[in-house]
Amino acid sequence: MTITEEITALAQSINLTKFAKYKDVEGDELTDFLNQTIDWVNQYTQELELEADWNYLRTNGNLIGTISDLTVQSYDLPEEVRTVVVSPYRDVTISFDGVVISTFAMVSPSNIADPTNPETHDRATVINRKLVLSRPLKDTELGGELRCDTIDFMPQLSMTDTEVLSLVQPKQLIVLGVAKNATLPDIVQGGISPSISQKYADLLKKAVAANNDTAVAMEAPREDLSFIRGIY
Repeated sequence: MTITEEITALAQSINLTKFAKYKDVEGDELTDFLNQTIDWVNQYTQELELEADWNYLRTNGNLIGTISDLTVQSYDLPEEVRTVVVSPYRDVTISFDGVVISTFAMVSPSNIADPTNPETHDRATVINRKLVLSRPLKDTELGGELRCDTIDFMPQLSMTDTEVLSLVQPKQLIVLGVAKNATLPDIVQGGISPSISQKYADLLKKAVAANNDTAVAMEAPREDLSFIRGIY
């Protein structure tokens, strides 16, 4: 299947979802139909990016930079990276040949905390596409690799690149998501079809659950026995 055929099939699936019929187009009308579909898909995938830390966009231990100046505490994220994963189990690290010598917990900018406090000084956050460390670096960290788990931007759909259509699973998520968004401006239709909106919400919930599937929890649930009191 050529790229044109692949995008045409997607566009027709979206049109079928919206209007329960295929669109009979050719020539310039087909070109406009495909360009509009590409635009709608790229608008929708910006929304989809925010729904989860999608595994297909994730790189664990991604190299952000090498420590070459101890006075520098912020590092630009690579161009393809959208954000850094925030998890209590996955720290930002400084390492040499795979051996971790320092860790920084990822926090929100408001929780970067007081660098003089020994309980909170090893932290990191993202501000304006820069990974910011909470403290000055040490002599022992010079030359180390700054690494963390990152999430890339969703690839953009175009007439030369359809990678996003093979990444997002199931593809029906794109079909329903675009159909949901594309019906909004058309006041003649009276708003979003409840069936489209509900089908999309249900499918998105399943996709997020599948993305977050795990066989082992990081921490076992346990009772802290806080209800027990002493004898008086």
